[in-house]
Amino acid sequence: VNKDNRRFYLRLVGNSELIAKATEEIERHPNDNKSLAESLVKVGIHKQDGTAFDSASMSRIKGVVKNLNTPQPI
Repeated sequence: VNKDNRRFYLRLVGNSELIAKATEEIERHPNDNKSLAESLVKVGIHKQDGTAFDSASMSRIKGVVKNLNTPQPI
């Protein structure tokens, strides 16, 4: 976690339902960040004003979701 993706990490960590929804949307829109951003608004991942995040944020969200879906070593 770094300063660029911390807000997304804090939003998703511990929320398996939201992680699952985000994962599903990322799989549906793997190469179209604009469509991904719009679909994430519908599942509850958006700016405070309810609008979609920008493309750079999509890359960060994808990274956080991937990291949270990767099993951690014991």
